Amino acid sequence: MKKRGQYSTEALIVAGFALFLFTTAFFFLTRETGEQQENLERAQLDKFGKTVVGTVNQLAKTPASKATLELTLPQGVQDLYIERNNSIVFNYSNGRTTSELLYFADVDIVFDINTLNHGARILQIEAKQNYVSICDQDTDYACNKVCDFLRNETPTNSPGDCCKSDCSACTEDNNYVFCTNDTLCHTECYRHNGCSVIC
Repeated sequence: MKKRGQYSTEALIVAGFALFLFTTAFFFLTRETGEQQENLERAQLDKFGKTVVGTVNQLAKTPASKATLELTLPQGVQDLYIERNNSIVFNYSNGRTTSELLYFADVDIVFDINTLNHGARILQIEAKQNYVSICDQDTDYACNKVCDFLRNETPTNSPGDCCKSDCSACTEDNNYVFCTNDTLCHTECYRHNGCSVIC
């Protein structure tokens, strides 16, 4: 009887030790996989930022030049905006912490982005007289200079398509060139399509 109890105790000890090893291995494997995913996302984000800024700086040397980039915006990006007119700022979160990554251009940048969709993005970059515009072509009707109200384009979410040179915006007749201006000065139109006034 004593031996049977001893075997049961030894079996429990061995099973407990095996469970401990499995749990530890699972923890480290999961952590390693998470770190690899974060490293991949940071590499994609770094490529995104450096490629955009490199293209902006190159195009700025020749006004009226254009380029189209196809890049991947990783899942961890929570926000994306322009700061001080020449810095692209990404707010990146790995699930535990949030950090800001900045990419500086040699010229001023105007950014026309409608949504923060992750994954493949098509950016149309065009050098203007004193700045470079970046338009995110997230739909087939974005960045086409036609303010498409039927698809909910407005000066707020599509300033490159809806704003006019006098800083007014198109009303609902769906034509950028011949649209009826609303005669209001829109702050979101600043630096889009020739608007040079901060309302």
